[in-house]
Amino acid sequence: LVSNAQAVTSESAPVRWLEEVMHSLHDEFQSKQAQFGDPVKLRKFFEERVFKYWALDKMARAVVGSAWRDMTPSQQAHWQRIWQQTILRYFMIAMKYYDGTLPTLEKSPECVSAQRCWVRSHIEISGHKTVDLDFFLVKRRDQQWKIADIRVAGISLVLHKRGENLAVIRTKGIDSLLAISEKKNQKALGDVSG
Repeated sequence: LVSNAQAVTSESAPVRWLEEVMHSLHDEFQSKQAQFGDPVKLRKFFEERVFKYWALDKMARAVVGSAWRDMTPSQQAHWQRIWQQTILRYFMIAMKYYDGTLPTLEKSPECVSAQRCWVRSHIEISGHKTVDLDFFLVKRRDQQWKIADIRVAGISLVLHKRGENLAVIRTKGIDSLLAISEKKNQKALGDVSG
């Protein structure tokens, strides 16, 4: 039998992991902040330091739902690259509002299994508005936790994007989704391509 102390310890593991990641990235970001006026260096920071904590491959599949199986291997690979650029675009936009405040994590995650947990948090934006910001963590085969979704004010990024993407696929097809998404990313990230 697992003792209550062991159960609490294993349940709090995703919270501890997320807290360590956030503090590590925050400290690194703060120490290099002067460099990040250059969008190419900021992009490099996200791609090299931040993305390794995200299950971008899993997210890319999830945001197209069952249409993933309808994609050719070439389309799947293309979509994986587009999704990474989409997340980069979202990070670059979010940085305009980032004031150095870290989210406050709740200590008890909502685990649907030992490998899948929502870690709830909230963050104060601009010193006056508190927003719920929750992270869905999955434990990969290598036993490492990764972020596989976020909820902002209760809205899941994965579910929201899946609805949008499947609507485009139903009306215009997979190739149109790829082209539309790539064009959005190029428009937003063109000047930070490095």
